[in-house]
Amino acid sequence: MAFDSKFYLSIFWRRFPYFLVVAAAVAAIGLFIASILPPVYQSQAVLLVESEQITVDNKPSGRSKISEMLQTIQQRLLSRSSLLEMANALDIYGDDSELNPDQIVKDMRKRTKFEIQQRKGEAPLLTVSFSAGTGEMSAKVTNEFVTRILKENLNLRTSRATDTLRFFEQEEKRLSQELDRMNAEILKFKLANRDSLPDSLAFRRARQTALQENLTRLEQEQADLQEERDRLVELFDNDRLTNLPQENMSSEEIALQKARANLDAARATFSDTNPKVKVLIARVQALEKQVAEQRGGRIGPDSGEDPRVSANTVLYELQLKKIDGQLAFNQKQMDDMRKELAFLKKTIDETPANSIRQANLERDHSLIRAQYDEAVAALAKAKTGEIIETRSKGQRIAVIEQAAVPTEPASPPRLLIAIGSVVAGIFAGLGVVFLLELMNRAVRRPVEITAKLGITPIATLPFTRTRGETLRRRAIIYLALGLVLIGIPALLYAIHTYYMPMDVLLQRIMDKTGLSVLLEQIRQDGA
Repeated sequence: MAFDSKFYLSIFWRRFPYFLVVAAAVAAIGLFIASILPPVYQSQAVLLVESEQITVDNKPSGRSKISEMLQTIQQRLLSRSSLLEMANALDIYGDDSELNPDQIVKDMRKRTKFEIQQRKGEAPLLTVSFSAGTGEMSAKVTNEFVTRILKENLNLRTSRATDTLRFFEQEEKRLSQELDRMNAEILKFKLANRDSLPDSLAFRRARQTALQENLTRLEQEQADLQEERDRLVELFDNDRLTNLPQENMSSEEIALQKARANLDAARATFSDTNPKVKVLIARVQALEKQVAEQRGGRIGPDSGEDPRVSANTVLYELQLKKIDGQLAFNQKQMDDMRKELAFLKKTIDETPANSIRQANLERDHSLIRAQYDEAVAALAKAKTGEIIETRSKGQRIAVIEQAAVPTEPASPPRLLIAIGSVVAGIFAGLGVVFLLELMNRAVRRPVEITAKLGITPIATLPFTRTRGETLRRRAIIYLALGLVLIGIPALLYAIHTYYMPMDVLLQRIMDKTGLSVLLEQIRQDGA
């Protein structure tokens, strides 16, 4: 079946009243909305993030990155409390506003716009803008945002510098106390173990070796002196007893002579460790002591003794006294050496454990000392950083362009809305016509009779309306068109005036349907 343009054009003219009513209705709604939407003015301010004028050690002073700093400032300014306080302080919504606090916060965030522009090798730019119903309010709020941004930036920089300084001051104090505690602990440990520290181990070992050699030498010397004494006593006693008559000898001297003879006989057979020999030695020593006491009382010219024997006795006693003194002196030295050797052995045995303990203490001391040195260096940098921030020589935000009162509204685009509504009305009317035709299954052409019934009509008569039907149809069309052109704008005006402003109503409808979220996402993706 060939396309019959004349037929379809006739159908369009037949359906033209429907097309006109729908197109007029859509266009009227769009034109009315474009005319009643309140103007929105947008004022804009431009700020520059300046780099640090002075740095510490030619390195960043430890403050956060620019993007993080700007995001922090933005989050603080767009917080609920900040926005509500600003809305009340600047009277943005007036006293008769019906918006609750949640709606005010949401509307303020929607009107406020922060943009960060950062190009490689250039200082970042921060653009701040606010949309309002009047240019004065838009500029006023934008400049308030600028003022608060500068204040927040100053507070952020100084507070961070102050917090950093306070932290390192506390850390330096804590580490200093910890270092003093470790010094006191090490001192206490060294005082308690001063004789067994690893530092003096080599000296104590050398001293131990020297004492061992001296002790061996003294023991040998002591043995020689004891042998010399025994020989001297034996020689003197033999000579003394030989020269004395038997009748002049006391019973103790006779007993001593016999005991010595028995001791010499026993020594020829047994050693000095034999119990029998020990008993004889003890008896000889006891008798020698008694004989010595008796001799002390009979020495002299009137004693009846031989003067030669008396002189030998004096010489003998002098030599014996000298040897006994040397023996006593050596014995004292040996006892002292043995005590010192025992003490040295004890301290040497304790040295390995003390060495480990001292190494652990010194290791902890070194770690704390390193942390303390780092804290002192960081504290010096923190003090310098605080001075830099308080004098505004660090990273800061400067105003390049202050917000001015706009002379022309930024939105809504009334001409675009009007043109769009007219185009939308035309397409809506065409759509209604196409839909009505699609739903109409009646046979209206001879070719359709042939196609559906399989017969060829001889002639066809068109449907003809009477004059009354034509007038009624035209009256209905004109009435509907009048209702569309007058009633719809009047209804919208009444809603806008007595129920809710049209821009607020449209925004609520968009929020309910999710279109606002979709448009915001599209805007962010485009940005």
